[in-house]
Amino acid sequence: MKTFVVPRTWFVVLCTCFLCNATSFSKEPTTDDAQRTKNEAPGTDVFRPEVGKFPPVEKAHAYRGELVFVDHANRRGSIRVQGSGMFFRHDPHPIAMLPYDMVRYHGAPADLRDIPLGTVLHVLAFLPPDPKTSAVPVLPVENKTKDANHNRGAGIFPAENHVLILEDEPSYCLREGKVWMLKEISVKKNEGTIVASREPKEGARGKGNRRIDNF
Repeated sequence: MKTFVVPRTWFVVLCTCFLCNATSFSKEPTTDDAQRTKNEAPGTDVFRPEVGKFPPVEKAHAYRGELVFVDHANRRGSIRVQGSGMFFRHDPHPIAMLPYDMVRYHGAPADLRDIPLGTVLHVLAFLPPDPKTSAVPVLPVENKTKDANHNRGAGIFPAENHVLILEDEPSYCLREGKVWMLKEISVKKNEGTIVASREPKEGARGKGNRRIDNF
């Protein structure tokens, strides 16, 4: 066994290196690390689909809005998402279609370019599978719960902007087995009001979605 004599200056340098290495192994997790852990933790509300795998539809985030822009060649578009506030104040929300998406219009399979602008659509979407290659903005995962202020309400800019299912109202009702039940019609001269609610097609009537349209 040999003993080496290390000069004092070298000794200080060696100790500093050991301390730096120890600190690097025990450093606090970064924000990205914490977010990745949250995304992958079971039982949380955050789900990010894996590249090359079909995600479970029950993990998708659902919302509804008006189609205001289509870039058919690049499989992208924008939707003015419905919130709790004034709908006309909402800015367009960019979306991208997943490779295995489903588009339905008037109860039949369709393409993005087949849907007229201004159509109100139901959306089932996920977070970007790979945020680094996302064709649309990558937003904070909690965006669907944030209030946009200015009387626009919450949920109008969800981070789930990669679409699995895009469908109009008739297609949605056919898939979910629901119908619109007419409740009331009021006509006065050239104006009128229609009151209807979306309810299950068969069985006992549940709590439907009530809607009032003026004409």
